[in-house]
Amino acid sequence: MNQERKKLIDKLDKIVSKYVVLRDGKCITCWATYGLCCGHLFSRVWMATRWNLKNCHASCQICNGIHEENETPYRNAFIKKYGKEEYDLLNALHNTQSRFTISELEEMYKQIKQKYDELI
Repeated sequence: MNQERKKLIDKLDKIVSKYVVLRDGKCITCWATYGLCCGHLFSRVWMATRWNLKNCHASCQICNGIHEENETPYRNAFIKKYGKEEYDLLNALHNTQSRFTISELEEMYKQIKQKYDELI
């Protein structure tokens, strides 16, 4: 992976995390308001959904750790919030292969940064 691409991925990860924690303000599964991080319904390994804002939610560190072993609480909270149809769409998307271009990564960063700036 070239350095420019790696830097963009790191920037995207950071801005998505900041945005999601600010947007949600509480853990999606237990509603805690402390120790929040950006949890991913489908692992960050799947690039197609890594920065998809429906795939990312504030999660306390405890629930985020539990999600690694048991996806049911997060999945149920997602379905309660968005519905089973949205879950199925996101599930189908996460399995697709994606390799974003540098310009696509830059555009995603720009869009999410703008959303973040609107919240602060």
